Amino acid sequence: MNYDNDSASSATASGPAGWYPMDGQERFWDGSIWTDSWRPAQNHLVEKARRAGNAITQYLIWGTLISLVGGGVIGYNWPETTLGVSYSGAPNYIESGDPDLVTLGFFIIAVGQAMLLVGLIASGVRLGREASPAL
Repeated sequence: MNYDNDSASSATASGPAGWYPMDGQERFWDGSIWTDSWRPAQNHLVEKARRAGNAITQYLIWGTLISLVGGGVIGYNWPETTLGVSYSGAPNYIESGDPDLVTLGFFIIAVGQAMLLVGLIASGVRLGREASPAL
């Protein structure tokens, strides 16, 4: 992007439409002329850090929810034996639950815990970088 900072009328530019730095601010180039739209210069590092924080939060939230779903699957399908009575009066043992779904529940929990671990490590790295920006 080439431009002349002295005046908008003498500005010559070529490039895609967008916000461009000019005189300590940003000015909008619509692709053919400079508009009268100005805004304070954006700190792109702050925006990038905000997006990274949102991603970390998403990992923590989804990891927790997925772990809870896995726990629910396990709890609902845990094998148990219930003592019943048959028509003849003899004890009758009834087995319920599904061991395969319990295994699936443990796998779901493992996925959720992995997401939580990624979120916690990323959060720690981010906090470390904020505390020591030179590193």
